[in-house]
Amino acid sequence: MPKSQVPSSAQERCMPQAGIPDDMCTLPNHSKITARIGASKAPVEDGGDTMIPAGASYVVRIASDLPVKEDLSADDLRLYVWNARFTSDRKGVRLAFP
Repeated sequence: MPKSQVPSSAQERCMPQAGIPDDMCTLPNHSKITARIGASKAPVEDGGDTMIPAGASYVVRIASDLPVKEDLSADDLRLYVWNARFTSDRKGVRLAFP
């Protein structure tokens, strides 16, 4: 989310991610798959991580563990994949929302 939408008291908790713009903030968060779309296969567990099979689509709820400003909207949010297992250059790759 944009740093400008994070209260100043929580901005120190922003976690920098390589390849993600400096004006964005990744706060501690948690996620949950709430539904599979179409014939998508179920996620699998791999070393404590939940992995999504190739080609699968899901509805995922991602929630910040810290407060954000009340006027934050869905249009302000961005989603990146940045884990080194999934990106060869270890930089965040922005995913498009449907």
